[in-house]
Amino acid sequence: MRPSEFQINGFPVDGVVPKHETQAAEFLKKYPDFDGRGVVVGILDTGVDPGAAGLSITSDGKPKFKNIVDCTGAGDVETSKVVDAKSNGEYLEIEGLSGRTLRLSKEWKNPTGKWHIGSPMNDFDKKQEWSTFGPVDLLSYGVHVYEDGNITSIVTVCGTHGTHVAGIIGAHHPEHPELDGAAPGCQLVSLMIGDARLDSLETSHAFSRACAEIVKNKVDIINISFGEDAGLPNQGRVIELLRDELSGKRDVVIVSSAGNEGPAYTTVGAPGGTTFDIISVGAYVTGNMMQAQYNLLKPVNDTPYTWCSRGPTLDGDVGVSIYAPGGAITCVPPYSLQNSQLMNGTSMSSPSACGGISLILSALKAREIPYSASSIKKAVTFSAKSVRSEFEIGMLQVIEAYNYLVETKDTIDRDVSFKVSGPQGNRGIYLRESADFQEASRHTFTVSPVFYDGQESLKAHFEMQLTLSATEPWIQATEYIMMAGTGRSFAIRVDPTSLTPGFHFGKIRAYDAKSQQRRVVFEIPVTIMKPFEVTDNTLSLKSLTFEPSKIERRFITPPKGTTYAEIRIRPLCKLEASSMLWICTNQLLPQTKHKDSSSELILGIVENEVTSKTFKVNDGYTLELCLAQWWSSLEPMLLDIDVTFHGIKSTAGQSLCLNASAGYKRIDCFSLKKEPFKPKVVFDRFSDSYRPVSAVIKPLKFRDVLPDGQQLFETVITYKFDIKEKTEVTLKFGVPEHMYDNGFNGIFFMLFDAQKQLIHYGDMYPRPHELSKGEYTVRLQLISVYTQVLETFKDVPLTLGRKLKKEITLPLFANHIDFCDNKKADYGNATIALDRPKSFIIGTDLSADIYPSDVNPHSILMGSMKFNDKSSIPASMFLPPKVVEEKATTEDENEENLVRLEVDILSKLKGAEKDKHLKNLLSMHRKSLPVQLAKLDNAKDDQERLSTVDMILSLIDVSALSQYFSNEAKTSELAVKNVALENKMKEEKAAYIKALQVKSEVFSRQSNVDLEAFGKTVQTLMNWVEDSDTKLVNAKRALYTKSGQPALALQSLLKALEENGNSREGDVKTLLQEAITLCEELKWPFWKQVFEKLVIKKAPPYGYALF
Repeated sequence: MRPSEFQINGFPVDGVVPKHETQAAEFLKKYPDFDGRGVVVGILDTGVDPGAAGLSITSDGKPKFKNIVDCTGAGDVETSKVVDAKSNGEYLEIEGLSGRTLRLSKEWKNPTGKWHIGSPMNDFDKKQEWSTFGPVDLLSYGVHVYEDGNITSIVTVCGTHGTHVAGIIGAHHPEHPELDGAAPGCQLVSLMIGDARLDSLETSHAFSRACAEIVKNKVDIINISFGEDAGLPNQGRVIELLRDELSGKRDVVIVSSAGNEGPAYTTVGAPGGTTFDIISVGAYVTGNMMQAQYNLLKPVNDTPYTWCSRGPTLDGDVGVSIYAPGGAITCVPPYSLQNSQLMNGTSMSSPSACGGISLILSALKAREIPYSASSIKKAVTFSAKSVRSEFEIGMLQVIEAYNYLVETKDTIDRDVSFKVSGPQGNRGIYLRESADFQEASRHTFTVSPVFYDGQESLKAHFEMQLTLSATEPWIQATEYIMMAGTGRSFAIRVDPTSLTPGFHFGKIRAYDAKSQQRRVVFEIPVTIMKPFEVTDNTLSLKSLTFEPSKIERRFITPPKGTTYAEIRIRPLCKLEASSMLWICTNQLLPQTKHKDSSSELILGIVENEVTSKTFKVNDGYTLELCLAQWWSSLEPMLLDIDVTFHGIKSTAGQSLCLNASAGYKRIDCFSLKKEPFKPKVVFDRFSDSYRPVSAVIKPLKFRDVLPDGQQLFETVITYKFDIKEKTEVTLKFGVPEHMYDNGFNGIFFMLFDAQKQLIHYGDMYPRPHELSKGEYTVRLQLISVYTQVLETFKDVPLTLGRKLKKEITLPLFANHIDFCDNKKADYGNATIALDRPKSFIIGTDLSADIYPSDVNPHSILMGSMKFNDKSSIPASMFLPPKVVEEKATTEDENEENLVRLEVDILSKLKGAEKDKHLKNLLSMHRKSLPVQLAKLDNAKDDQERLSTVDMILSLIDVSALSQYFSNEAKTSELAVKNVALENKMKEEKAAYIKALQVKSEVFSRQSNVDLEAFGKTVQTLMNWVEDSDTKLVNAKRALYTKSGQPALALQSLLKALEENGNSREGDVKTLLQEAITLCEELKWPFWKQVFEKLVIKKAPPYGYALF
């Protein structure tokens, strides 16, 4: 716009928090008192900040929040310690967990005189009290006290997401009503299911607790703007709670996001897009929103967002129930240092719909019109405004849905859901694979009205006359059915044989035969994605035109033998700037999550630049190739697109598993077409497995009683392992890696160091984490209502995956004779073709020197078998037993072994018997190094220790020892080792170092130590151990302390903490207390405070953290 054309038109506020698209704004004008009043909305999210703008009061002056609850346990603090107060003049004093003294006013009344450690604040649901941690961070919090004061839950938020969602649903700005949410009169219950310990990822346990809180807080409608992939739709413990206990039995209306994994088909997430009776909401963007939110240079047509997930579900349901605006600018927590923020996603469309539906509930409750969760879903679905969706999904219309409910309030099926169950329990018909299109098919469906316990009379009297109608000529069904309370079965015939390749959709609609308005009672969707076969392994799409939000789809039967494909995009038009093209591929593999069988590429298309990418393909399954121009990418495009299919397969199948003890393995390879052939088997990781050291099953507390009264139980399974040096590890347990479609009500683990400091946590999804050298304990919590399930899993193994320091590559040979001759294959410029298969031999029995020290015979190597730079499969190998070296023993060695045996016996004796045995050993073998070391271990005082150290040092030829280890580094790897001499030298070196260490420790305890002798001992020790060795670090620290050099002593102490802080033998608390003393001596108050806090963190007084 030129300056001369500028005029003040006002800001397009209708698009800030869009409400006109859903008729919410019009409904509020028509029914201003039905603005959500009387409706309680539960928000299952990252938590909602009660201090955010617009979330203080409702439109009728009530507190906006009824309750805020942390359902995850992340905010739980153990306050079970009870202490007695001591009088000190005008104050009462108690000792806190940290050891610090806390002063209390004598005016505080406490009849028992015993105090729980904590700060006073009412439970939020009692008085809606909340505060912030300080004026700088501005992080709001409230509290709940559980278990008679033993657990205090500090309720915060773990992100901005939930507050934004709350603003869309029900924010109220008295001075700026145009910024209100859809239902400004509603009250909110914040139920935090996003776990702060998992970067706000939801957990099954949090969902279980949230369901109980929904019932406890009498919530009418909930919003779930969370979701994940599921390989099994409409199944799992969380799904059962939402579907059956809340929606089914208690008529809690559930609104949830469909997902942001589009634009490919079958990308809806759980729970929203995959669960029966949940209202699943897709995201739409309109002209008002584009103006206010996106600053586009020119308008585009209203459209679903490109990334919005689409149906159908794996079991044939449409997946998305309705559309709603999927973006808004509204409130976020004050800690983010902004008043409002633009967010988009189905996370925003769901609360937009939830707020609109809250208006409907407000009106129904005020007018005492009965409703059910089922009737609400039918109303919003069947009254939605058409937006030309391929699945006939419409935009929510609040007024039309309300009118529908008023008109149907007396119908027999008003509160009844109809369970549609076809073959394998499918909720619709979904034909996609090549075998589905050879001939017409029949599908038997059973449709049953859903009744729960206590509704037997309703079930007995239920009866409806229905007419069935198919929307497409290739779908056939019977014309009439009489529906009783027990349901009815009937057949549907689908004939796709004459359909053209591509997408086709239709429905079987059941109408109430007595209704003059042809009211739909239920629907059965039928989805066809008919594929075609490519020729010459190539698909060419010439001169495809794209414009904002346009989508091109192709359904392809990949050539047999395909493992990957390459896509090449060449623009044929001029482009002012880079234009965004979204490429999605999707295949449906049994019980497999979408992300595990799909790929997603977002490309910037530039003029005169050819773009090429590859993606994985599974032959035998229809491939959807989805090409979409980003909705806000404004320039039209003309593109040539070529897809070439490639593939090398082998007799190993989809993964290679080797047994090193077999010696060798032959692999035969076959190719789809001529390809480079450069096989390689390489391992870059290894794993070890651990069995639990303990498993304890017990019931959880009252927060973990489900809405149906079932008690949740937990088993806490404990594992222990050591890490020899700093490395990245991945923890995996033998439980399903699924969130919603899972048989447990909770999976969570915590990783602790030797001092019980919490280091890492996780759930069923493996994530890498870097660990330092040390000893670790893992505590895994599995939760279920069934103790027998927990009993089954009490011995579940832990698999610890780690990186190899150096990759291990297996030798390859052309044939087994070359294998015998150790003549390795050289593939150079080799190729493989359809009519020229290749074979090779993998050598598996490697020299023991190849394996790192932390790899043992029980480890499994992991990596890949590569056929060329673009084609590979996972590979693993079980290792062989260690090589046992034969060694002949001399008379002297036999005598030495007998002495060692006598020393071993000493460790099993006690008291006088032990002293007598040691005395006998010393009389017979006074000059035996093992005997003197045993004497050192059993010395009574420092004087005896020093005399024993001197004896040990006299038995060792230090000059010969030095010469041996200096020459060892120069010895050729091919030289024959003198094993006996090597073992003798290693034993003497260890004894020498131990003697120096003990001598240093004795010096450190002497009040009038000879500093010169102490210094010489430490200097000698420095010549034999690494600078980071704990023995040297501790010796240097003691020397610096004795010599009055506190700064150097502190430096050594910190080194000791680094090296020995994660050992069960390391006394971290003592080291930190010593650091505090050194800081006092140095007059460093800041660092003193740092170490005082570290004492609590690194050596927690409460033991293991709570789950």
